[in-house]
Amino acid sequence: FPSHDTGPSTVNVNGAGVKNIKKADGTTDPDRGQISTTEDIVLRYNGTSFIIVDKRSNTPAFQAFKSSNQTVTVGVATKITFGTENLDTHNYYDNATNHRFTPLVAGWYFINASVKFVDAGVSAQGAFLLIYKNGSLLQSSTMPYFDNGDTVISVSNMIYFNGSTDYVEAMIYSNGSSPLVNGVAGNLFTGTLMRTS
Repeated sequence: FPSHDTGPSTVNVNGAGVKNIKKADGTTDPDRGQISTTEDIVLRYNGTSFIIVDKRSNTPAFQAFKSSNQTVTVGVATKITFGTENLDTHNYYDNATNHRFTPLVAGWYFINASVKFVDAGVSAQGAFLLIYKNGSLLQSSTMPYFDNGDTVISVSNMIYFNGSTDYVEAMIYSNGSSPLVNGVAGNLFTGTLMRTS
């Protein structure tokens, strides 16, 4: 396996000849550094190439949080800007521009988001924490009502990603006054690969 260059990865099993190694989609070359000579990897032959089925150390994961308060616009799904990373194993989470997770390893991921509303003397007639996949609502969780106090909402789901274009974002929606998303504690956006496709 080439571990230090950007050329294609190949394998020759039982003298069958040199065959390319591809990602789970069957066409994309592995990322640079994705395959190492010091780890185990499971491959499946599809008649043309060997496909990465499982890779013990290739488990993308991220965890991001907010470091400052964010005002929620009433009546509009507002993206939560989780801008500080605790973990981003493959740099698949964009913490600067789009604040979204776009993993390039196909499979099922556990995605979770939680936020703490700072209720600065206002009330919210329904606050919703939302997971959007590819720009569309996928999962929601709600806090029906809170008044003059802080509250935490969380939402999670097992989500399939195609390993190329699929992405998720965390959004917030409020029917009442404009609460703040706390930027100190009680908010996280996380994800980890549970099973490859």
